[in-house]
Amino acid sequence: MPKNKNIVGASEWKSNLKKFDDVTVPELKVYNASANVVKALPIGEEDQVVTVNYVSQAKSVHATKANDANHTPHMQTAIISFIDIDNSGALITSSGELTGQPGESINDIYSTEVPLRVLKQSGYKVVFDNFDAPGVIQHFDNNDLLPQVFTIGLKKVAQDEPSLKLVDNQQQ
Repeated sequence: MPKNKNIVGASEWKSNLKKFDDVTVPELKVYNASANVVKALPIGEEDQVVTVNYVSQAKSVHATKANDANHTPHMQTAIISFIDIDNSGALITSSGELTGQPGESINDIYSTEVPLRVLKQSGYKVVFDNFDAPGVIQHFDNNDLLPQVFTIGLKKVAQDEPSLKLVDNQQQ
């Protein structure tokens, strides 16, 4: 562009291509892609975005059947909330948003072990826990409209007052 910012000439841009080439989807170990090839789209003036989802090969039978039917299930979300039941259910901490395919194990991507250990060290005890049932593995459901919410209710444990020692600093 010239330094005086005057437009010297202009013409309508046209591509010399009618379409781009098909793109082979890269393979990833232990994951299956929802497509092997992304078919080329006609060239236009709008943005073109094609999403390819990868799913763990350790996924459930339900997700496998959905992919085999040439249908990609939507990502599901789950949140594990740790609340203080003595403080009107105030949120203490959370897992944040966890995502996965329907049928995938939530326990494989998140464990409550560390946050619960820290909370217990901070004086809390678990009153109820609808995530960590003995022998139960939580799975992502097939509802992409609402996140799954698991709640762990905690309360502060009454702590004994430390015994006070009186020390006589005066020497007689």
